Amino acid sequence: MRIPDQKIETYPDGVAHIYKAPRRGYSSLLGIVHFETLSVGVNRYYTAAIDDSKVDRLIKTPAVRFIEADNIALIDGKQYWIKRVQLKPERNVFEVELQGIQTPLKEVTDES
Repeated sequence: MRIPDQKIETYPDGVAHIYKAPRRGYSSLLGIVHFETLSVGVNRYYTAAIDDSKVDRLIKTPAVRFIEADNIALIDGKQYWIKRVQLKPERNVFEVELQGIQTPLKEVTDES
């Protein structure tokens, strides 16, 4: 049942594959999630710069358990570190800050 003032969230911009990130690479697909791209605001950009980090991309996703900081997100073949996950409880969504990975990590297996 839909609540009258409830906003329906949409995630039209694609899918992100979320991986666990051990030290040498990435492994263990945790899940696949749809997302919407948001603009990185001036405050967020400069706050990250003060912390010696960088926000290359900001996405909105449904609030799911497997999205955590320091994991890897693969979007359109590009790898990103998940730097911060912020819950927006009024809409039950995450805002996820992503930082591009300069040297792509390789997928590692349990045997490695």
